[in-house]
Parts: sequence; C-alpha cells; structure tokens
Amino acid sequence: MHKYEIEERRRKVATLLAQLMPEVEIAQELKVDQSTISRDIKVLKDLSQKFVFDLAKSDLAYYYKQCIDRIEEVRRKGWEIFKGQDNNVNLTSRDKAFSSKSHKRM
Repeated sequence: MHKYEIEERRRKVATLLAQLMPEVEIAQELKVDQSTISRDIKVLKDLSQKFVFDLAKSDLAYYYKQCIDRIEEVRRKGWEIFKGQDNNVNLTSRDKAFSSKSHKRM
C-alpha cells in the first residue's frame, strides 16, 4: 500500500473516530482488519501528542525568553532609579533611606 493511501485511510479513521464510531464499525466501513484500525489510531495519537508537545515547546521557549527580557528591563530600570539616573522618578526620603540600607547590605 502506498504512503498516500495509508494517510488517506488515517484521515478517514480520524473523521469516523470524531463521530464516535467504534473501531469495529470503522474497520467494516473501510474494509480493513480491526488491527489495522487499532494501529492507525495509535499512530494518530502519537502524531497528535508530538504536535502538541512541539507546539508547547516552541511557545514555552518564546514566552520564557519574553519573561527573561522583561526581568532584565526591570533590573536595569531599578538600578537607574537607585543610582538617581532616572529623572522621571521622584524618590521620597523614605525610599532613599531604604535604598541606602539595602545597598549597604549587598
């Protein structure tokens, strides 16, 4: 059997499974042995798991990178404020005192 024919059968299996048709009936409708349908279902499950895993892996890496970038921005901005380089921030005397105490502990 050619690869194209197998893929086409698996598409049909997926469609019939989505309609909640039992394996035995799918096998009868497609005129193949039930063991063939069982193997097709296993392959379809494996493919869908791989797809979900790959999707999650690529998205997680992207969001992780975004989080790290934002943390770096916050650190940079924090040091600018601490060093008094950010003229847009008016620190209160209390903030400055707290900042001095924190800096001495480092």
